[in-house]
Amino acid sequence: MAITAAILNYRRFLKRRNYSGHTIKNYMHTLKQLVVWVDVPIETVSHKKLLSYLDHLLDRGLQPKTINCHLDSIRGFYHYLIEEEQVPMVNPVKRGYALRLSRPLPRHLRDEEVARLLQVVHHQRDRALVMLIAALRLAGGGSVPAKTGRPGPETQQGFCALWQGRQGPGGLSE
Repeated sequence: MAITAAILNYRRFLKRRNYSGHTIKNYMHTLKQLVVWVDVPIETVSHKKLLSYLDHLLDRGLQPKTINCHLDSIRGFYHYLIEEEQVPMVNPVKRGYALRLSRPLPRHLRDEEVARLLQVVHHQRDRALVMLIAALRLAGGGSVPAKTGRPGPETQQGFCALWQGRQGPGGLSE
């Protein structure tokens, strides 16, 4: 099989599928990097060879998201070869090869955003929950100290009091 013809046909296939010009350019760049790196014909690339290529990408210092994009475009090319070009082979890119991505921590609200939120919260229970979340943020994620009795002015300074009220023991109040 002529690899150049297959890649050009794949490019036409992507254009017919209405892929963005940037996407096609990135896919072609990824395939070029793979073809240059591997030392065997593209249709004989094995799972082990692909894992070696994955290690090569990691050694270059690429981010996991970038490597996963490379794997997706390579997987798509091999899927095209198998389905459209009828090349008898097994796709060397397996689903489990994708790298695990880290999830960013949730962003916290600034003080003025908490104040705006409290302006629109009218129910006592909902207001207590919002204040509890704000107090936990102020305490650095620790537990909120419990108080007994009616809440005083300290609730206005970013603290949330736990007290006994109509809700029973441990009920929240604003």
